[in-house]
Parts: sequence; structure tokens; C-alpha cells
Amino acid sequence: MNTLINPRWLFAVHTFPLLVFSWLAYRQYTLIESLLEPEYKAFWLTFAIITGFFLAGVLGAGVWLDTVRKRVPVALLAGLFITTVGYLYFGINHLSQLVPWNIPRWLGGEDLALYFLTFGMPTLGYCLLGAVHYATPDAEQRKIWPNFVAAFVIPLAVYLVSMIGIPLFSGMSSGFMEHILVVLFITLTVAFLFFLVRGLYLLAIRREKAFRERRIWWMIPLAIVFPLLGLLVNSGSLKPGGPGFAGSNVFGDFSHPLFYLIAGFNGLLLCLPDYDNKLYRLFLFLAKSTTTAFIAYFFVVFLPFLPLSIPAILVFGLGFLMLTPLLLFPVQLTSLRDDFRFLNRYFDRRFLSLSGVVFFLFLPLTITLNYQRDKSTLDTALNYVYAPAEAGQKQVDAKSLTRVLRSIDEQKGRRNDFRFGSGTPYLSSYYRWLVLDNLTLSDAKINDLRRIFLGESGWENQGVSRIPVGKVSLTNTTVETTWDPQQEVWSSWVELELTADSTLGLQEYHTEFRLPPGVFIADYYLYVGDRKEFGILAERKAATWIYNNIVNENRDPGLLRYKTADVVCFNVFPFQAGEVRRTGMRFLHREPLTLPFAGTSLVLGRVGEHQVGGTQSGATIYVSQSEKAALTQVQGKVGVQFVVDASRQSRETEADLVARIKAFAAGLPASSPQPRITLAGTYPQHLAYNDDWESALTKMPTGGFFARRAMEEILATVPETSPAPTFWKIIVVPNQWNRPVLDGDFSAWAHALPAGNDFYYLSEKGTLARHSLVEEPARQQQDSVTLPAVVSAYAYPNADAPTHWLPVNNEPAILLQLGAAPLAANGLPAKTWAAGLALYGQYLHHQRTGQTGYRPWLAEVRGSFRAALLMPTTAFLVVENDAQKEALRRKQAETLDADPALDLEEADIRSMSEPGLFWGMAILLLLLGWQRRKLSF
Repeated sequence: MNTLINPRWLFAVHTFPLLVFSWLAYRQYTLIESLLEPEYKAFWLTFAIITGFFLAGVLGAGVWLDTVRKRVPVALLAGLFITTVGYLYFGINHLSQLVPWNIPRWLGGEDLALYFLTFGMPTLGYCLLGAVHYATPDAEQRKIWPNFVAAFVIPLAVYLVSMIGIPLFSGMSSGFMEHILVVLFITLTVAFLFFLVRGLYLLAIRREKAFRERRIWWMIPLAIVFPLLGLLVNSGSLKPGGPGFAGSNVFGDFSHPLFYLIAGFNGLLLCLPDYDNKLYRLFLFLAKSTTTAFIAYFFVVFLPFLPLSIPAILVFGLGFLMLTPLLLFPVQLTSLRDDFRFLNRYFDRRFLSLSGVVFFLFLPLTITLNYQRDKSTLDTALNYVYAPAEAGQKQVDAKSLTRVLRSIDEQKGRRNDFRFGSGTPYLSSYYRWLVLDNLTLSDAKINDLRRIFLGESGWENQGVSRIPVGKVSLTNTTVETTWDPQQEVWSSWVELELTADSTLGLQEYHTEFRLPPGVFIADYYLYVGDRKEFGILAERKAATWIYNNIVNENRDPGLLRYKTADVVCFNVFPFQAGEVRRTGMRFLHREPLTLPFAGTSLVLGRVGEHQVGGTQSGATIYVSQSEKAALTQVQGKVGVQFVVDASRQSRETEADLVARIKAFAAGLPASSPQPRITLAGTYPQHLAYNDDWESALTKMPTGGFFARRAMEEILATVPETSPAPTFWKIIVVPNQWNRPVLDGDFSAWAHALPAGNDFYYLSEKGTLARHSLVEEPARQQQDSVTLPAVVSAYAYPNADAPTHWLPVNNEPAILLQLGAAPLAANGLPAKTWAAGLALYGQYLHHQRTGQTGYRPWLAEVRGSFRAALLMPTTAFLVVENDAQKEALRRKQAETLDADPALDLEEADIRSMSEPGLFWGMAILLLLLGWQRRKLSF
């Protein structure tokens, strides 16, 4: 421990943590600054000045001592300890002035206390070890047993004080008594830890023959029994505390077998004798260097809990096990130092130092490489499912993906799991940062990945929408439409009056409406009190996350975002009973239209005033309603495209699949085109009907029934453009025991489906059930239907040389020019219809070609920002204060740096936050109080 007195350690254990804390505290302050009253801002300034002097004073002392090559003196060590205790006590005691109770928890109201504990305890631990060193100058002559006697007596004294002393002074001033108890508690805790660590330090350095021979007596319990017993107790395998015990994984999840293996191996290394053999000692030195990283990790994990060591011992029968890392750490360092000194006789000092560092980094680097492998496996799986254009030919290893999904599930922690640690401390955060970009993978997507790649059963994921609270009705609408001659488009402001039910409490308004082709939303506002607040255009997931958190705090958000490629969701919250609120949005549209909205019809534009035709922006073509109606209608035959379950999950039923397909194909009209077959396993295979598809079906690898990918590949094929076209209808042929994976929808193809938005399931009875491509594909729309004999479609641009087939309806159409990738709206003015058409065409092109990875998605989001128009990747969000705007900015920055396939939350629903470390410690203190009250009776 002599090395610890080097002043450079001050930077490592005090200055660096305090700098990190200062940065985190600054981020906390800038987030909530707009919500703080002047007196709280003044207190933040005072706190910043105190922190600055504390940081500068210790840093200056450390630099001066290093310059004059002196070690940290006792006076500085004592002053640092007293100052740090006072600083932490001051901060915790005045936390309500730093983060008042009116600050919502999701804005970080509980984090500052966690920062105090995390970054303050290293200094106290350093001071404790330094005090042990200075108080033991003649260690070889010191008696050991008085230290352990003192360590045993102190918890007993705390128990007696709590049982006898507190009742005697219960009549004193509560504030004065509180401070007295805190000072007494801190003093006794420090004394207890001092004597305990000092006793073990003396044991570790004794060189007498008697001590060396009996060293194994105390080393086996400390280095092997206590660590393994502590892991078992924490995991819940042993529950020594009876009704007061907090439960399994109380300090985090250390259930992985490697924790037990490394703990046992390290204990064995410490128990091995110190033979005077250089190769043997070199092996010990390198092996101990490797496991020192393991011991240092647990030392850091349990350091914030040291103030609770005495209460834990009193309440929980084996609570002293939480002290094992603190006690084992100096023993580990002493043993490592002894090996280094011995080896220095035979090896160069630089070789030993470098080797020690390399082996110390072995475990961290192994963990990092393992996490990187998980990230690679996850990226491959996510790209195949959600960004197929980036997936290439690389296939996913099922065993690796199983391990990754299990790891993600463990790192997330479960809701309603009220333990103190969720996941593995620090390692879970590191995993989320490295593998998940500080986001998460929702249970719904984990379910889909298991079904697609592993062939596991699961639910059909169609998305979960948050259920609106109460009943809010649209009571009045006002439309103001103007013609923009420069753009040759209509600009229509729609103001909505919303009224809440007069008998209920806080309520929420929710509605969904479909935007016809070529209609874009350019503005949105919501009255917050008497202030008209315009919506912020933000990334969709970040805006939704902020909205859901604000709703949990019963504040004033409004959210407008796409649900599918043409359906928009609209939410406003909160409404008091009977409250009337006003909100509105602006639409850009090239033609007059009637927009169905929440049970009413909004008339946008004026028919007959301005005649417009089709137009083109980049490679995106807009065909007006009148232009479309003038096109030639052509009738085409209906062909059948079977999508067959090829997951190989129930091989005994494959004969039934084949029989069903053949029976249905035999019943098709003689003039029908030859059917097509797609074997839809994890990786689809497209075949002609006269190919040997039955044999190919038996050779498909076991996996999932990924029907969505098969159907996307079918829809992405260029339609036949002959004068007598064939329009293909998709018929899904499922196994009776296996549901197809059809998450999401196919709304991006809606404008390119001349045969309509229908597809079908072929039942076991041989009948067809109708489903919709654009509205919950997995849900049956109609049973026992028949295929149409022919389908009519418009030939564009003419019937002689058609390039596109358009559905026969009374709507305009948006087409993508064949062979050309739509460009972003770069150079086009903001808030213009032309920019909206270009951006929307770019989105459709990306969706249909599978270019939905990070770069295309980021280009869509940035294009929406530049054009200031709502797109399927963005959302309009109204918030009521600057703190919420800052939170949105930070969350959006985090989201834009991450894979778009990852999630910010489990689903678009309200969810309770998991208790953090600070609240876990608060629960522990409550348990301690309850136990003490129980004992007093």
C-alpha cells in the first residue's frame, strides 16, 4: 500500500472522478435550468463554487507534492477525508435544493444522488487505505487480534446505540438529533472499516514462519469461501436474512458461471505457497494480474455500499459478505507486489510492468471482444429483417443469435422486478453502449427474431398502441384554405376544438386518419394555456419517447406522427374534466379533397377554381386525379403466387401443404397463368410451379416462417408491362401449427398495387380468407372468398407502352420512375409541396428496395428537417417548457447515432421506470428501519 501515497493517485481517485461528476452535474443543471426558481439557481451556483474550490485545492496540492517529489502527508489525507465526507453530506442533505421535487423523474431527478455516491466513495476508500498505511509503520511488530476485536465490537456498539441511546434522546430536537446520529454513524463506520482492513493488511504482510504456515487458515475463508458464498447469497441460492432479506440479485446479476469460476480460481492463486522458483512465480504473477481486474471490478461495484456495511451486518445474517471485495483488494495488491519484487531479481522491471498491464487487460478485452461478436451477430440479424439491402449473402448463426438474445434479455432487466440492481453493474451499461448504442431491443422484436431465425413459437406482433385515457371528442373544426400560385398547391389550415368528458379526470385525445397520395403536413400547433405553441419537428422515436414520458407526468404534450406510410396518429394530453382545448395543423395538397377525420369530413381546397395536372419532383411522379381518370383501363388475368410455410417445424404436415396447393391449383380456370411458388423459410426461395418445388421444400433448412420477407420480394418485382398483363395475387399457405411472421405492414406498396390491397390465406379446408396488405396483415378481414376472374387497372402513360399499372379508384397516384432512385429534396425550398413529393418518393423507394438501414434512414430524417415537413420517419411534438425541449434534443441526438432497428422503449405505451441504485438503497434503508423497529418490540 506504500504506492498509494504517491500524489499521482490523487488524480486517479479524486480529481478524475470529481471532474466526471462535475460534467454530469452540469448536464443535469442545463437540462432542468428552465424549471428552477431563482433561489435554486443561486444554490446551484454556490454548489458549483464549492465543487470548484474542492477540486482545485486537491489538484493543486497533488501537483505541488508531485513536483517536489513528496508523498501525500497524513494531514492532507485526514483533511481530504473530512472534506469529502462534509462535501457528500452537504450535497445529499441539500439534494432537494439541487433537484426540487417538482422536477419529473424522467428528467433525471434521482441521478444526482447516484453520482454523489459513485464518484465520492473512491476518495473515501483511498483515504481509508492511506490511513491504514500510516497507522501501521511497524507492521511486523503490530498485534493483529486487537483490530479484529475492535471490528467486532463496533457493530455491537451500533446495535446498542440504536436500541438504548436513541430512545433516551428521543425528546431532543429532531434536527439536532439527526445530525448527531449521522456524525456518529459515519464515525463508527469508518472506524469499523479501518480496523477490519488494518487487521487483514497485517495478516497479509507478516513474514514470520508461524504466520506463513497458518496463512492458509484465514486465506481460504477470505479468498475462496467468502467470495463464493457472497455470490450464492446475492443470487438468492441462500437467503440468510429471513423476512428482511431483499431478494435475489440484490446487488446485480452475477449468476453467470464465469463469476464463480474466476472467483474460485483467484482464491486458489492467493492460497498457493510462495515458492522461490522464478517460472512458478511468473505464472502466479501473470495469473493474479489477470484476476486482479476481476477483484478491482467488484471493489468498484461495492464501494458505494460501504456506508451501509454495519446496518447490513446487523440486519442480514451474512451481510458482512458485501465487505469481501474491500477486504480482498488490499490482500490481492499485496500478494501481487510480493510476486513483482521477487521476480524483479530475475526479469527486467519494464518487462514485468508491461506483462502485468497486458494480463490485467485480458478480461476487459475478452469481454469487449465478446460484446463485439454479439454486436456483429445482432447487426446481421437486424439488417436481414429490417434493412435487407444491407444484409448481403451473410446468414445468421442460430446458436450465436440465441446467446445474443438471451444476453440482451438479461441485460435489460424485467419490469416490476424491484431489486436494487438490474442487470450486471457497469457491464450491462457497457453492453448497452457497445451492442445496443445505448438503446434497447423491444420484446416484440426479440419475439420476431426468435420466430424468424430460430423457428420458435411466439405471438403475432402487430404493434401495441397506447390506449387513450378517458373520452375526448372533436366538437368543432375550422378550415382556412388559400391557393399558392407559385407552388400551384393549396395550403389548408385546420383548427380543431377538442372537448373532454365532463365526468372523468385527466383524459387524452387520440385519433388516426389516412392521408391521400400527395398530401403533406407542414405545420402543427397546440394551445398550452393561452400560449400558441408550434410543434417541433423531431425524429419519430425520440419524439414518441418524450411524449410518453411527459404523459406519465401529466403535463402538456401533443404528438403528430405517421403510423404507416399513409396513416397518421394524433395525440393530445391532458384534458381536465369538461376542458376545451384548441389545436391545428396545415396541409399542403395539389388538388381539392375531402379528408375523413375523426368522424367528420374536412373539405380542403375549392373544387373548380384551379385546374392542375400531374408533375414530377426528381424521380417521383405525381399523377393527378383527373389525369388518372383519363388513362385507359386494361383488364388483366389474375395469377396466383403461393407463399408456402417452409420452416420445417412440423414435417408430418408438409404432405398436407402440398395437397392443399395442388388441389387449389387444379381448381383454377384453364386460362389462368401458371402459378408461382415461394418457399418461405427464414430465407425465401422463389420457384416456378413446374419446378420440383416439392423436393425443394423437403430440403429447406429448419427455421421460421418469414412470410413478410417473401412477400416483400414478390411485391418488389417490376410489374409486367405487356398490353395483356397478369396481376398476381398472393396466397399464404400456413402450416396449421405455425403462424407466419407478418409484423408491420406493406403500406409503402399501396400506390403500386393495381390488383388491390388484398392477399389471402389458404385454409386447411381449401378455402380462402381475405387479408389486407396495408392494415394489420395478420388479421383476417373476410372468410370464404373467391379470387376475382380479372382485374382492371389504368395503363400509365398509355395502353400501348405502359410502364406502370395504377389501381382503379378516385385518388391521385404517386409513382417512382423505373430505373431511377429518387433524390432527396436538396435545394428545394422548405415547406414546399415539391420538397414533400421528393422526400416521400425517396421514402417509398427505400422501403420497396429494402434500403432501410442507418444511412438511408438518416437521409430521410435530415431531409424532413431541411424541408420542415412531416414524413414517416419524423414527428411533430409540442412541449411546454425548455427542459422538455432540451430533453428532446438530447434524446434525438442519441437516437440519430444508433441503428434505426433498435428501440427507445418496449412499445408505444406508458411504462413504469425501474428503480435505480439510489432508490434501491432507499428501499434498503427502509427495510433496515423496519427491522430495527421489529427488534425493539
